[in-house]
Amino acid sequence: MKPLVSVLMPVHHSGKYLEDAITSVLNQAYGDFELIIIDDGSNAACKQMIGNYTDTRIKVHVNKNNIGISRALKKGFDQCDGRYIARMDADDIMDPNRLEEQVKYMESNQEVAVLGSWITLIDDRNRIIGKRQYPVEPEEIRRKILIRNPVAHPTAMVRKAMLPKTVFDDRLITAQDYDLWLRIGRKYALANLPLYLLKYRLHEGAIKSRRANRTHLDTLNIKLRAILFYGYKPGLLAVLYLLGETLALPLPSRLKRKLYLKMVAQQ
Repeated sequence: MKPLVSVLMPVHHSGKYLEDAITSVLNQAYGDFELIIIDDGSNAACKQMIGNYTDTRIKVHVNKNNIGISRALKKGFDQCDGRYIARMDADDIMDPNRLEEQVKYMESNQEVAVLGSWITLIDDRNRIIGKRQYPVEPEEIRRKILIRNPVAHPTAMVRKAMLPKTVFDDRLITAQDYDLWLRIGRKYALANLPLYLLKYRLHEGAIKSRRANRTHLDTLNIKLRAILFYGYKPGLLAVLYLLGETLALPLPSRLKRKLYLKMVAQQ
């Protein structure tokens, strides 16, 4: 019998955080799920750590070479048997009630295609360094979706039947999830639970890996694409954000990373 939920986790050199991530999934109060791990060319230590788990809900699919998170996720979506696909990153920590709360909401709100939650920010020692809230109701998300990404990707639970045929755009290097939410949002509702259901890790490796200039440019192009081709109509605030983001393009990547960290710390 197929599980109701597929938890999808790509893994690539996730190091010391991987065990906490996997264990947090297996310790969910809700039990009707499978954990799909896409081993995207990870190192021997990660492979050994994954191999130490004997839980039959874990299904591992191995890529001989690293193909990148976007293609790894596309492969992972094809492997998921659940009605709902819950995203999870290999360095984050799920709240024990995450799947239970999200399934309960999705079963009662059939019009919602994507459901996220609020997040708690932690450092490499699991210390809380901040919190971040997202718009909750579908109407509010629709109003604000051109201002910023409305759903934190590793919190997302997606109704598989409402996914577009092309899940991610291979032309995008970053911010593929934002483009996906905008495409889904043309036909279906997006929502967030006003609960902190994920500990989102901001560690040095993750911060350094953020290609700030590339993310900035991709996000700007995604917003313009949404206006020109997806049928979204920007309000005044969205126009001002677009203008500000365009003027900020020449700023150095290091400064953009500092601004990002300051922003998330103030949420």
